[in-house]
Amino acid sequence: MASLPARITMGIAAAISLVVAGVLLANMTAIDTYNQATASLNASLEYAKKPNADPQRLKAQLDQANAQFDNARHLGILLTPKTKGLINANSDISGKLSTTVKHKIASTEGAGKGDGHAAKGKGSRSSDSGKGDNQGLSDEQRRQVEETLKANQPNGPVNTNRKAPTTSDEGADVKPW
Repeated sequence: MASLPARITMGIAAAISLVVAGVLLANMTAIDTYNQATASLNASLEYAKKPNADPQRLKAQLDQANAQFDNARHLGILLTPKTKGLINANSDISGKLSTTVKHKIASTEGAGKGDGHAAKGKGSRSSDSGKGDNQGLSDEQRRQVEETLKANQPNGPVNTNRKAPTTSDEGADVKPW
């Protein structure tokens, strides 16, 4: 039997170990979510480079990446400053691209309305000008968004060895480490 001071010391050491393990687990989870969000952001950036990229699909992909970055940032007080910085940097890039896509969608919808006299009906689309078809997703686009969402779901254990490169506004590769 250990003496009372030795048992108290071991109890304190065990409590500190549990706290450290909790912080490490929170960081590992945030890094895994960050890696998934970064991969989704990189895929969105590649898709955005295509001349025939669908803004609605791109917006859906970016919304998912933004949600993943928000999820990674959720345990902010437990995250290391380096992890917070990485998450914030890519989240800013994703936010800027989302804003650009939203403006493009708004301008496309504005152009589809013509002079503003067209009224939106319940679920009906205006195809008089030919630009009204961009107001919603087609069945094919919905299927692609669903496949993308399913493909980006976590399906394995946390892997902290995998680090994805990030991309800055200028398109140059920036390493997250």
